[in-house]
Amino acid sequence: RTSAGEWRRLENDMSLLTGDYYTINCGAALTSSVGGGVATSIGSYDTPFSTAAADARKQYLYTATELTSAGYCAGNITAIGFNVITLGTPNINGWTVKMKNTASTSLTGTAWETGVTTVYGPTNITIAAGTNTFTFGTPFYWDGTSNLLIEVCFDNGTIGYAGTNSTVNINNTGAVLRNRYYNLNTGLSGCTIGTATATSAVRPNVIITGTTTGPTPTTTSYIYSVQPWVVGTPALPAPY
Repeated sequence: RTSAGEWRRLENDMSLLTGDYYTINCGAALTSSVGGGVATSIGSYDTPFSTAAADARKQYLYTATELTSAGYCAGNITAIGFNVITLGTPNINGWTVKMKNTASTSLTGTAWETGVTTVYGPTNITIAAGTNTFTFGTPFYWDGTSNLLIEVCFDNGTIGYAGTNSTVNINNTGAVLRNRYYNLNTGLSGCTIGTATATSAVRPNVIITGTTTGPTPTTTSYIYSVQPWVVGTPALPAPY
């Protein structure tokens, strides 16, 4: 440590190295698909855009392992999206997205998981073929270790409503239930539906914009020291 404007020789062994180095950081932006499926949806229960019904509420579970395998680390999620393969009824009213860090590893029973945070909506949207992205007004913080629960819901009308579903990429998680859903013409808002009707192992792929871990390449000269010391606000990894 020196006084302002003072240069002082360091009293420990050091050597000046010139070349490439990189840091493994957690802060770069990443947009990637999570879920791994390539098939398209086969029923109103698996697509978030199940507009053959007037009202819908869905909860989808994505594991921490799936997120970390896709390159994400703890940090803010700022948007999600779904890739529409075949467009059905494009207009959706009261579209709402909610999220939660959860210890749940599967979605069993018809009781909705509570404690979700609204990150998008409610608002009226018009979807299109291709990727439909929903950017949050306030980012959602994923803690990097919990599983991620995503809830979507909407209210497209009253009893007697008729529309068609939009298909999306899906993944079948086998014996593990990671989709809890309700699709009916109830005349009620889908977001206020009290209990789900069923669960499923078929779940849509979700496109997440979040925080990634990875190398940040930089070329520079730096000093290696056998003792820790700090100048300013260094971006180099210890012990450099």
